[in-house]
Amino acid sequence: MDVLQVEMGEVMEMWNTHIIRQDRSRLNVGGVPDELFFIPEMRGYVNQIFAVDPLDVAFCKPHTKEKPLPVPPEFVDLADILMRENGWSIPDNCEDALKLYVDLLNCIE
Repeated sequence: MDVLQVEMGEVMEMWNTHIIRQDRSRLNVGGVPDELFFIPEMRGYVNQIFAVDPLDVAFCKPHTKEKPLPVPPEFVDLADILMRENGWSIPDNCEDALKLYVDLLNCIE
């Protein structure tokens, strides 16, 4: 999961610092996402952030669903066993993660 977290962090950083062009044919605003979110006043917009009461959050939580794992838990359990048996470790980058995934699939087949 660490590999995905690092990759998503890099994508988020790239997305949040790029410039969005304003399109007159659509109702979108132009600017840098981080600036539009954190300092909308700089572009003449109003900050729409407001505090949420923790009691409201606590009330809503039981009415929400947890996101399911993207893979069946049985696969995760089997992958853990195969990784231990083969001495494989958690990958540090996308290339190694892909190699591990392919190796796991080859073992399972």
